[in-house]
Amino acid sequence: MRVKRKNSFALVCETDGSGVSITTDLLGEQRCGWDSSQLFFMLTLQEGLEVTHRLSRSNEGDELLLVTSVETPDTRFPLIVSQYFKRYDPQSLGFICERSLTKGKVCTTR
Repeated sequence: MRVKRKNSFALVCETDGSGVSITTDLLGEQRCGWDSSQLFFMLTLQEGLEVTHRLSRSNEGDELLLVTSVETPDTRFPLIVSQYFKRYDPQSLGFICERSLTKGKVCTTR
């Protein structure tokens, strides 16, 4: 499973769906897998910093919730950031977008 994110690294999980996948490297330990209907990625660095990403999708598949929590052994409460994404059609909202080599993606309204 690969989750590409704009302006950040991709979240990658190699699992067969039977349980939690665990990998360890020089930076720390990475766990990923399915927790009920949520896909999660947990990174624990050797210094104790823990970053967890949880993704939940709506039944219709047009909405996605990404909840990221960051905590250390010394903090009382984790820092939690929730991002909500909803599929939409830019043209139905009056936006016309074009991609160019020099400017990238440029959108205008009608």
